Amino acid sequence: TLIAAYVTDVYLIDPALQVHGHSMRSRTHRSGTTDSSIWFHRSAYTARWNLLECRSPAAARGRGVVTASMIRHDGVVAATLVQEGLIAE
Repeated sequence: TLIAAYVTDVYLIDPALQVHGHSMRSRTHRSGTTDSSIWFHRSAYTARWNLLECRSPAAARGRGVVTASMIRHDGVVAATLVQEGLIAE
């Protein structure tokens, strides 16, 4: 669960970046997490494939919110995540 928490904190902001015309790949910006919550419902197996299904319901004026579900290789939702971040040019 510690590895899952680290990886999701780093990459979860990407859907909000896309709304602002950026991405994690381009690195034409600076971003930082201002708030993050993870609820683990079941064990997350980091040795197996997991799907992180993300969406950004709100992103404007250099800020963004992302919600996500971590879905295990067997289709079970292992965790629910919410993150708010700042995005600067």
